[in-house]
Amino acid sequence: MARDMSVYERELNRMQARSNKRSSGNDYTWLKLDKPARTNEQTRARLRIVPRLSSDGTPHDEFWVTVDQHILKVDGKIKVLVCPDNHDDNGGSGVCPLCKLSRDLYSSRDPAYLGLAREMSTRVRVFANVIAVDNIGDHEDNKPQIWAFSRTIHNALLDICVAKRAFIEDPDEGRDILLTTRRIGPQRIDIRYSVTDMDKSAIPDEQREIVKNAHDLESMAKPAELDELHEVAAQLDPRPAGAVSYHEPATPVEAAPVAPPAAPEAPPAPVQSAPAAPEPAPAPSGIVYHLHNANGQQEGLTAAQVAEAVLGNEGDTHNVWADGMDDWQDAKNVDEISAAVAAARPQPTKSAPPAPPAAPSGGPPSPPSLPNQKAF
Repeated sequence: MARDMSVYERELNRMQARSNKRSSGNDYTWLKLDKPARTNEQTRARLRIVPRLSSDGTPHDEFWVTVDQHILKVDGKIKVLVCPDNHDDNGGSGVCPLCKLSRDLYSSRDPAYLGLAREMSTRVRVFANVIAVDNIGDHEDNKPQIWAFSRTIHNALLDICVAKRAFIEDPDEGRDILLTTRRIGPQRIDIRYSVTDMDKSAIPDEQREIVKNAHDLESMAKPAELDELHEVAAQLDPRPAGAVSYHEPATPVEAAPVAPPAAPEAPPAPVQSAPAAPEPAPAPSGIVYHLHNANGQQEGLTAAQVAEAVLGNEGDTHNVWADGMDDWQDAKNVDEISAAVAAARPQPTKSAPPAPPAAPSGGPPSPPSLPNQKAF
């Protein structure tokens, strides 16, 4: 008896569709870029940015969505949580427990906490819908891919819009961009991205259907639940038990009555203070920095080595970059390097106060000597 294989084919297709949906993040797929394997090599991809559409099909004014993310390793797995704070508004509203914990660890100035405090801080990511012009077949379900990029790339895209006075996501008179991925060294962080403006061109008819299925990106900016943030913060808090909670308000304590002022006491005798002990050097975090100053660019430096270069010529500008930074920063503005500079700086010693003048000796004064004669 003949068997109908279409039953098995339909079930296989459903299983593959569910697998693709889980791996791609529900109803979208990520843009994956080919990264060069060797130093000084580069790859290029031609991309068309398309507008994100509202539920009624009208395009939003912005083709992008910007979010602040916490990217943490919890129970051996990478966890991405969208921060509920608005970090463009006076440093954040203080709602996010992870941000609060990060600020508290930084404020403690304990070298053992600085690495975790930096890891808990937010990272800015920007999302947009794109079509890989050279590989249209990569678009599953006839939908655009979602491109996640840094603030540096975002600034470059906005510069193209302003310089050309054009909407680069316009379907009829938009522009393509050329994304260049370049490897400058052997390490994982030695990857640089840059964008170049391409000619003005309308979206071809075969890509119009892809544009209609663009993601609105609103789900990308949905903040994480506060309960989940509290749970993660409590799990990662390295401080000893009994420390002041980072997410519960402190219990108000009634002020004790003010005691009457005590009678003034005699001022204590001055005591010579011992020289201040030098600040202990912070524990290394393992972060590898790139340093650019008057001596050129150096790679693979620790925070202590960067601090040594800063102290060697404090009048120069020392810019550093490491994995996770959006752009180059002044070395003195990086907490770990600033702490290393303070620890390595020579500490001034206090000199002892001068001895008081000797009191005149007792006894009657000696008479002056007579001319040409000795004194008595």
